[in-house]
Amino acid sequence: MEKVRFTPVLVVAAIAAFAGPQATAARDRAANAPFVFTPPDGFVPASDDVVKSALGAAPDGKQKVWIVLDLTKKTTPNITLTFTDKSPQLEDEDLRALAAGMPAVFAQSDSTWTEVRHEARRRADGARVGILEGALVRGESNKRVLQVVFPVDDGAALVTATVPADEISKWEPKLDASIAAATGVAIRAPRPASWSYVAWGLAGGVLAYLTLALFSRKKPAPRPPARAASEEHEEEVESGGK
Repeated sequence: MEKVRFTPVLVVAAIAAFAGPQATAARDRAANAPFVFTPPDGFVPASDDVVKSALGAAPDGKQKVWIVLDLTKKTTPNITLTFTDKSPQLEDEDLRALAAGMPAVFAQSDSTWTEVRHEARRRADGARVGILEGALVRGESNKRVLQVVFPVDDGAALVTATVPADEISKWEPKLDASIAAATGVAIRAPRPASWSYVAWGLAGGVLAYLTLALFSRKKPAPRPPARAASEEHEEEVESGGK
């Protein structure tokens, strides 16, 4: 068998490693509808002054703030809804990196933020949302902050719920229900797993090697044509007559 040249094998392996995962990966799907988030029962729309204080800007009809009206509590449960035109990053490593930067952000307001959990949650409709929960302490104030990133057609919607730490068990199931019920959520397919590039590259390389090896085999030399039986008989007669 002739020696197989490895340059074509490496080229095919590289193409397969790049194109294979992309060709077989899940696809994004637009919501084709505006994003709508309905807060749990008990939350009511905040006044324009509260919205301006919470968001740092006058209400624009799109960004919203809901609060629980309870004057007996030091911490008023509240939910804010804001939007960004940036595409959300929903992989576990992205959420982990986001969580790693949160303590420094809250330290600017003399608050201590500690991660409780982060997850990329898949809803029943197939849409994935990013969830980041942290414990926020400032002086005697102890809160839980739940941030949820929803992919939408023109970027991302960010819902931030802040509740007293001792009420998280009360509000968390209700917030989970609101996350599941939100509409206008686009589907952002996960990035192909790292191992899939290696698997496709190996498969492509092996297939290319076997194909080249098959076509580079030397054809066997043709066998001499068989002599006719009459010729062999004549030779035997001649040799016997001598």
